Amino acid sequence: MNDFLIFHWLKEVNHWGKTPEGGISRLAFSQEDKGARKYVIDLMEEYGMEVRIDEAANIIGKYAGTEPDLPAVVIGSHLDSVPSGGKYDGVLGVLSGLEVVRHLAQNNIRGRHSLEVIVFSNEEGCRYPYTLFGSSVMMGDFHKPWEEIKNMQDEQGIKLVQEIKELGGKPEKLFLARRNPEQIKAFLELHIEQGLVLEDKGVSIGIVEGISAPIRFVLKLMGSADHAGATPMVLRRDPLMGASEIMLALERIVKETSVTAVGTVGQINVSPGAVNIIPGTVTLSFDIRDIDLAARNQIVRNLEKVIREVCQTRDLKYDFQEIFNISPVMLDTQMISLIEQVCQEMEIPAIKMISGAAHDAMVMANHVPTGMIFVPSVAGISHNPSEYTRNEDIMKGVEVLGQTVLRLIK
Repeated sequence: MNDFLIFHWLKEVNHWGKTPEGGISRLAFSQEDKGARKYVIDLMEEYGMEVRIDEAANIIGKYAGTEPDLPAVVIGSHLDSVPSGGKYDGVLGVLSGLEVVRHLAQNNIRGRHSLEVIVFSNEEGCRYPYTLFGSSVMMGDFHKPWEEIKNMQDEQGIKLVQEIKELGGKPEKLFLARRNPEQIKAFLELHIEQGLVLEDKGVSIGIVEGISAPIRFVLKLMGSADHAGATPMVLRRDPLMGASEIMLALERIVKETSVTAVGTVGQINVSPGAVNIIPGTVTLSFDIRDIDLAARNQIVRNLEKVIREVCQTRDLKYDFQEIFNISPVMLDTQMISLIEQVCQEMEIPAIKMISGAAHDAMVMANHVPTGMIFVPSVAGISHNPSEYTRNEDIMKGVEVLGQTVLRLIK
């Protein structure tokens, strides 16, 4: 693969959702997402792929093999972003798959197995809180009740079902999107690392062995909103002070429990939120991850104990609501070996590593042989307008992906 159009495609796709500071805000099912999706569909059709939209609004482009009844090799990722995110997260995985298809089509190469490129819908779960939505529906792992789905809406009151329908999906029939795992020979995802490991090692390729997974919950602490000047310290029921204790405890518990675990409080809402009023209610979001499920669960148990103790000491009430929970996964050893072999034959240095971020690949890995290829994120920055991956690293990633695909479709 000596010529690459992926850099032009990245520039074009990233017109959709470009922010003044140079980042990307392309939330799932937004107008920006719809524009990017149309651009990708046009590319798929340009290179001879059959395109369909499933019930979950996943885009599935098929480059037919010579024996189309054989299970397909699938490349997949997403186009939606976080608010004020970067130019590479997700979209690089989609466009790298199309670069592989373009190379095959222009060289009149078809394997026995078909090659599919899938754009999974709502991977990030920012606008609607169903992270990894498209891949979870496709593999039968999405189990939310219809009453909840049909009433789900964003902050502007726009319903999820309306947006899915506008993209050609059928939200009332999500079960029809489920794929038989026997229809998929292997799944591959190329992604930026979103961390510092490859940069630190000076290596262009990471071969993912396992993916850490998050448990997310919302904690609501309820005290008493009182006058900031007239209420003595000993009489206060201040949930924000309690929240501060709990957040510091999270940091301590994570460090003490597991070297691979991370814990984050990413959102805090304080009410009433006035400078001269002691807060009455504080709501915090927690995201706790580890590749070791037992350690992750221990962190949650220890944190719950601290929450009870802090609330008892400070005379606070609390509500603890889990909103997302997925188990960490290890990827297929044969796929890992295949990618490693490709890197060795191409004389591209690579290391095996763990992903700290969640990806559609972790859903797929529970059902079909799955491999994941990382390319470096400069300075480890991601989910940020400064997110950047060097062109030379992207080219190496696409070449490794392409050679892996050639071995799988033959």
